[in-house]
Amino acid sequence: METGCGALEMDFPKDHGSHPDFRTEWWYFTGNLSDTLARRFGYQLTFFRQGVVFKAKDSGNPWSVRDLFPAHFTLTDVSGGRFTYAERLSAEALGWQVLLGTRWMCGCSIGLRE
Repeated sequence: METGCGALEMDFPKDHGSHPDFRTEWWYFTGNLSDTLARRFGYQLTFFRQGVVFKAKDSGNPWSVRDLFPAHFTLTDVSGGRFTYAERLSAEALGWQVLLGTRWMCGCSIGLRE
């Protein structure tokens, strides 16, 4: 697999998508929100593509996995001082994204300071 070292010439919009020759990629979506009561929230949604092997060991086997796809979502309730996150791991098999596991951690009090 390729490494991301050195200068790479990017070509958009093509380079917004996946680059299978590289082992690890990620895409972030972040932002700040408020509701009608003026409560403030922050969020982050991250999708990863992690190459396990450069080529699937048996390309004829629909269960042969080349990439894993972790995802991570967080929500911070700034006004309420709470942090929630969820993580999910999937892989492509049988032409579908197969869910390998989900973990939730909700309602953690984190003592935020304004």
